[in-house]
Amino acid sequence: MDAAIEASARWGRQGTVRTLGPLIHNPQALSHLSLRGVESTDFSSIQSGETIIVRAHGIPLSEYRSLKKDHQRGRLKLVNSTCPEVARVQACIRRHSSKGRFVIILGQADHPEVIAHQTYAAAGCAIVRTLEEAQQISVECLDTAIVVAQTTFELNAFHIITDHLSRRSTGIRVFNTICPDTWKRQRAAQELASRVDAVVVVGGRSSNNTRHLMEVAQTAGKPAQWVESVQELDLGVLRSRASVGVLAGASTPTWIVDEVVDALEQAGKPSLWRRARQLSSITQLPQAACLSATALWLCHRLRWPGALAQSTIVFLTLTGLCLIAPFLSPRGFHAKGQVRSAFLRRNRAELLGAAFLAFLVSLVLTSVWLPAARLPWLLLVAASLTFIRFHGHRNRQFLVLPGGKDFAQALLPVMLILGLPIVSGYPASLSLIFLMAIGVFSIGLALHSRRHVTEFHEDRILGPETLPVAIGLQGTRWTSIACLIIALTAILIGV
Repeated sequence: MDAAIEASARWGRQGTVRTLGPLIHNPQALSHLSLRGVESTDFSSIQSGETIIVRAHGIPLSEYRSLKKDHQRGRLKLVNSTCPEVARVQACIRRHSSKGRFVIILGQADHPEVIAHQTYAAAGCAIVRTLEEAQQISVECLDTAIVVAQTTFELNAFHIITDHLSRRSTGIRVFNTICPDTWKRQRAAQELASRVDAVVVVGGRSSNNTRHLMEVAQTAGKPAQWVESVQELDLGVLRSRASVGVLAGASTPTWIVDEVVDALEQAGKPSLWRRARQLSSITQLPQAACLSATALWLCHRLRWPGALAQSTIVFLTLTGLCLIAPFLSPRGFHAKGQVRSAFLRRNRAELLGAAFLAFLVSLVLTSVWLPAARLPWLLLVAASLTFIRFHGHRNRQFLVLPGGKDFAQALLPVMLILGLPIVSGYPASLSLIFLMAIGVFSIGLALHSRRHVTEFHEDRILGPETLPVAIGLQGTRWTSIACLIIALTAILIGV
């Protein structure tokens, strides 16, 4: 999902972005991708200039080689999103097939992953789903065979079949290639189902591992609902239950799980911890607190009076801007994710009131401790609100600067922490101020870029004005690490 969303954001304007077959087995996730212009296609329909994303289940070897050749010749862009666990199975099959070994694949013959696996078995293969099918394989084949499994194969069935095959032949080699996440989810499902009154399984109906979770819940004898989205949830049945466990398939997007949990909490007893986390995430309190602590330390280091008041100004100003930002963003609430959008709509008055109060207290503190900086503070807040309202607007493409949002958010604390006191006449050497400015900017850039990486993983809609879209997720992670190193170096030199 990350790779598909990133490809759409980075190359969608240059040409069509398509996945080779459904990316994952979840219709809501695929619908989410279609809103970003990512559609599914088949191998015969690929056209020059497109960006092609290989689905998580992998594709047949001949198709992959053809696409890779076209990519090398510049005819198209190729993004290989084959799941690493699936790729390990393919590598295992290829390695042993080259030695002449027969391959037995435990899985569904019509599943895209198994169809791709077959093409790597150069010395022949058999697909087995049940113990009865395993019993039909000849001993001659078993003596030179290896056994692998579809990554979402049921763990108990794997052990039953492989134990039978191992008893029939001593020459067979067995590799447990079931994805660890699959069997960990199944074990967690068993544990959870044993201690709740009802179970809700969230995931696509064509998802193999989600189906196994439903089977686990039913085996535990608990009432269970299998839903693809929150609209399918039967809350009337669940209200009579004291506790409800929620399980999710590996391909279920985070936002769908959050929607289901949010609906259950609204119908029952809300979790104060989850509400606090939601509020903290929306207001970006951890980032504001970190920058406020930085302001407190720097004021002491530079021997400026009113360190506590100045750090409070920084905290309240940043918090006020974060509270009001979702209501001014040109992308609208839908860019915040369904659960956050609902939270913002339910608490609009309280959040806007808190933003106004934060600005008012900041202005009062600035007027008392930094009277000469009152007008610069007002201009800074006005400029920030204008930037929030118009940056990245679809009708103002000249404002869409690659990574511009992260750089602007990193520059703001520099102006608040260092700019306002300097305007007020607080003394400091130019070289020291320069080092501290580099340090504060680097800390701010690291915090906001990492936050946008998290939002990317939560399926939030981000534009090219954020670093994860401008330079990619991996590039953003390395940038944040480099920024922290630069910040630490600048502060240590300044000290």
